[in-house]
Amino acid sequence: MPVTSVTLTPTSFTVTDGQQMNLTCTTSASNPQANITWYMSTVDITSQSTSTTEEVGGLARTISSLQSIVGKEDNGKQINCRASNTPNQAVTSNVQSINVLYKPEVRSSLPSPYTLTEGQTATLVCTVISANPSTLITWKWFKSDTPNTFLHTGSTYTIHNIQRGRSGSYNCTASNAVGTSEPATVEVDVQFGPSIQIQAVTIVNETERAILTGNVSSNPLSTVSWYDGSRLLKFEDKVNSTYIIIEKARCTDTRTFALTASNVVKMNVTSSIQLIVNCKPVSEVNTITLGVPDGIVFSTTVIAYPKPQYALLFENGTKTRDILDSIDVNAINNFTIHFNKTIINQVDFGLYHLFINNTFGETVIYITVIPQRKPDSPRDVETICNVKSAKMQWLSSFNGGDYQSFAVYAFLARQEASRSEHVHDKGENILHSAQLYNLQPTTRYAFYVVAHNKHGNTSSEKTECITLEEGRNQAPLFAGSIAGTLGLVILIFVAVFFFHRHYTCIIRVERRKGKKSNNEESSPYTTMTEHENTERNVYDELTLDQSQYESVLMKDCKGNDIKLYEKLQKPQNDNKMHLNEQMHEQPSEGSSKPSNGPSTQETTCEYTNTSFQK
Repeated sequence: MPVTSVTLTPTSFTVTDGQQMNLTCTTSASNPQANITWYMSTVDITSQSTSTTEEVGGLARTISSLQSIVGKEDNGKQINCRASNTPNQAVTSNVQSINVLYKPEVRSSLPSPYTLTEGQTATLVCTVISANPSTLITWKWFKSDTPNTFLHTGSTYTIHNIQRGRSGSYNCTASNAVGTSEPATVEVDVQFGPSIQIQAVTIVNETERAILTGNVSSNPLSTVSWYDGSRLLKFEDKVNSTYIIIEKARCTDTRTFALTASNVVKMNVTSSIQLIVNCKPVSEVNTITLGVPDGIVFSTTVIAYPKPQYALLFENGTKTRDILDSIDVNAINNFTIHFNKTIINQVDFGLYHLFINNTFGETVIYITVIPQRKPDSPRDVETICNVKSAKMQWLSSFNGGDYQSFAVYAFLARQEASRSEHVHDKGENILHSAQLYNLQPTTRYAFYVVAHNKHGNTSSEKTECITLEEGRNQAPLFAGSIAGTLGLVILIFVAVFFFHRHYTCIIRVERRKGKKSNNEESSPYTTMTEHENTERNVYDELTLDQSQYESVLMKDCKGNDIKLYEKLQKPQNDNKMHLNEQMHEQPSEGSSKPSNGPSTQETTCEYTNTSFQK
């Protein structure tokens, strides 16, 4: 007898995720007994069942039991069984849907890390993607490091004006009747600009090691730079601490350093750190010479820390009287000490000792007070010759107690060839320079620097150099033009010379023969007088710079040049022609102040032709 039915019991059921499902299929009585096959959504799961048979009126009834562990993934699947005892003939049971209960599954759609800038609003969202049942869901937000502190009980958690301390891992969970979900985690990254923590003042003793440190708090990490004024000392990238080291601190290292930090949130956050070096007083000069007219007024600047004390004493150690003093604080370790006495007596001239000291030592400055005088000679003179110019540089010396200026001279064969503009004094022991122009190529010149104040002049030692050879790369046409022009000038000069000589000689012969009038006979005297006046004009021009010219001659050749200058100062009638030869020597080419008088050659020609009168 074939099987006619199979029944699945129970007819409805609910199971929790992870628990066992128990179902039974029972067939009608049949002969032979029927076989039962189990299906879950078309998948044969008979292997998870067991079957028994019972006799009913000489027929057999088959009972099959299914025990299977189900998960949330089985929720909603259909399950049934089939029975058959005849080939190609089977009966199917009723179909049941599996109802699997399970706790929620949640997630957040925010990127991780969730990055925002300090002060902004953070919005954290959590979503249930699966749950059975999906009603009556409750929420909880908490941080990973404080799981028992609940921050919010909704699916969306909003943090207004978020601060750097709120960075971290945030978790959300959802709960239903079955249980609580696994947490969904959001990494919150609150970025902020750098802030610098430093020790504002660091004090060390001179020669000690100085370490300046700084800590930088920022997210992300900052690039840092150390500066001394505008000078970059050190650069580092992506750090939260930094330092610089001065191995042996000096008094001059007292200053304020700047530490600058930058990241993507904020640029150029700067803090200052002051380094103070304990040191004894130090001065740039240890001797001062004062040329004073009618009072003592001077000051000196020292660096020291702490602030120094001072005393101005005579050489014999006695205290000075009637000299007013004061001290100015220029910087934390820089001081200027002033002294002033309006009326000076003879006893005030001499040597003084200025003692300056603090707890770390003492320095002494020697001050010599003398009457004003002419300046000391410029020194360390250097000359660089070019083709048609020269550059001179020198160190200034004591100005004699009065304002001084400088002038530079170039001489060729004891004649001034060029001079510079006046150069103002920048101070003692300062490098000065000047240019000389209108020099001739391939020529040896003597150079002097003359210092001048209202009390007189002093000249440097003589320096010499040869100007460079003029370049040979001129175009042939230009060279030919120059040569042709020079040739034409020489030809005209020779023609005029011989014509003048011939004409003069004729006049002299006619005078000798008595064929001219008395007025004509006086012409030789008139001619000589004109030359004499011209010579006097040249002499007067030289006399304008007499003192500077004398200073140069005294440095050049102390024998012949002094005598020559004396002759220039005291011309006599009996040696007038010799004076003319000295005063009216043809100045060298390139002189910035050429002589205005006639040339030596012209004077000699006149002298020679007047001999016809004898």
